[in-house]
Order: sequence, then C-alpha cells, then structure tokens
Amino acid sequence: FSQIDSSFAYYHERHLTSLIPFTAYFYKIVCWDTTGVRGFTKINEFQTSGDSSVFSVNLISFSLIRLEYDKIRLIWKTEFEREMYGFEIQRSEDNTHFKKIGFIKASGSGKAIHLYQFTDSKVKQYPAFYRLKLISDNGPDDYSEIIKISSVFPQKFTLGVNYPNPFTDKTKLTFFVPKKFLKQNAKVVIFNVNGQAVFEKKLTNLNSENEFVWNGDDNNYRRLPSGIYFLLLKLNGKKLSRKIVLVR
Repeated sequence: FSQIDSSFAYYHERHLTSLIPFTAYFYKIVCWDTTGVRGFTKINEFQTSGDSSVFSVNLISFSLIRLEYDKIRLIWKTEFEREMYGFEIQRSEDNTHFKKIGFIKASGSGKAIHLYQFTDSKVKQYPAFYRLKLISDNGPDDYSEIIKISSVFPQKFTLGVNYPNPFTDKTKLTFFVPKKFLKQNAKVVIFNVNGQAVFEKKLTNLNSENEFVWNGDDNNYRRLPSGIYFLLLKLNGKKLSRKIVLVR
C-alpha cells in the first residue's frame, strides 16, 4: 500500500484522479488514537469504470532527450484517453514558476496507446524543468511529474563504464561528446585478446549523450565465446577504450 493523503481533521474527503479505467483498486485507512495506538480499517476494493468523466488519461511515461545545446525533445506516452482535450507543455527555470511553451491536441479515445513528442527550441538557461498539464474536456485538469535537465554539454569526449560487466546477454555503454562534435559520426570496434576485430559499427548523428549496446555477437550475427574483449571508440581522431568480459 502507498500513502496518498493524511489528515488530523474530524471529517476528511479525498477525490482521486488519474486512475486507470477498468482497474481494481484496494485501500485501507490507518488511524492513531491520542495515545499513539495504531489501527486500520479492513481492506476495501473498488472498480473503476470506463464511463466516468474523472478518468481522462493514463500517462504511461514522460521523458526528454537533448538534441542540441538549446533544443530539448519531450516524449510522452498515454493510454485510456477519454474526453481528453490536449496537453499543455510547461517549462520552469526554478521548479516553481512554470510557463506555457506549447500545446498538443490529444489523439483520440479508447484503450489505444498514443505517443507524443514536442521539441523545445528556445532553452536559454539550465537547469530546466518540464511538466505537462493534462487538460480534459469536462473534468478537472491534472499535471504530470516534473522532469529536469541540469547539465550543459560535456567539455570533452568521455566514455562511461559499460554495465553489466561481466555480461551474458548484453552490455550497455554510454559516451558523451562536446558541442563541436554534435551530429558527427563515431565508430565502435571490438577486438578479441588476439587483436582481431570481431565487431564494428558506425554510430551516426551523435547527441551530447549517446548509448551503445553490444549483445556479444560478431558482425555475422554469430555468438562469440566467453572471454576478454576490448572496445575501441573512435571520434574525430580521438580514441577511447574499455575492457569487456563476456561470460556465456
């Protein structure tokens, strides 16, 4: 159980929003007397329907990626849209005062999953905070969680530590590039302990933060044996490397 509210009042009323239609929920009320003794009510259940105007949308995810220094793309996914008017995109520089920077009309209704994107091309200051105002046709409006982007571009080409390492199925490596290398191409080469290149891949249209995932196959999609491998990342004449351990 997760706490959703608290009160010391003799009478307290709570209206729940952003619930998923056609879903069963369980709740209980925990209370304390003046001596600190705790008790709680029995566990109760209620079922949401698909007809109530309270349930406008279920926001599955809300995230962002940096495209350029002053350009951020917001991405969100919804389901169970019902009588949704649209999404107001808001930005703040202090996580308190939010301003509208855009609006996207809702796609439709029903149980379908919808994917939305919005690009903010006028970011002048970091950190920047974003949230969505979920606007319903006839119900109360709601807000998404607040997401933040805080760092400016890295000052130099850097390579993170791959994880997991050792790995069996796949390992992910993150690397960062400064502004002058944006939209350029990099190359990944993986060598075995004999110095033979067993895998190569070109990484195109780089962002400030990039990810590369390797599943332990060579370029012919053959599974490589367990052992130690070395990853070499090349960008504009610069080279960075990491040791990778594959365990089958």
